[in-house]
Amino acid sequence: MAMLSKLIPESNTLKEFLSYLTAIVVSIAILIWIYGLLKIDLNYLLVNRGGSDEWFQAMVTKGLIDNGWFWHNSFVGMPTGLDLYDFPHFDSLPLFIMKIISLFFRNYAATMNIYFLLTFIFTALTSMFVLRHFGISRLSSVVGSVLYNFLPYHFATGEIHLTLAS
Repeated sequence: MAMLSKLIPESNTLKEFLSYLTAIVVSIAILIWIYGLLKIDLNYLLVNRGGSDEWFQAMVTKGLIDNGWFWHNSFVGMPTGLDLYDFPHFDSLPLFIMKIISLFFRNYAATMNIYFLLTFIFTALTSMFVLRHFGISRLSSVVGSVLYNFLPYHFATGEIHLTLAS
């Protein structure tokens, strides 16, 4: 009987889980509404501003897919390729997550889009955790998490600076 009680979560744990799930579901619903995700092709960038930083991020993502990792890209920079060993920009965790995504989606734009959309879920979870850690009520945490998730900064950096957006 004691083992069965360990399998059934306490009501507070279930309420916590449901509040986190609510923040995620509301964030996904808002993303579907903003970007019209049900009727777009993820093989094209969601927002294409045509800036040099955006194309650099696209090159890094495509190099990540085509060359195994981003340090060396044999398809750019003739005759020896492009080496980014000395470039002081990269945070490896977002690129590792993009590498995992690229195992399922081989298109660089789809990989960037899915990672960008996942940053909203990661932000909702993280902000929800912080708000609950400081003792904010569940409802206020959900509302605060969703509001924080959709601040203009997240959209302004967007796919141009994926590591900053996350």
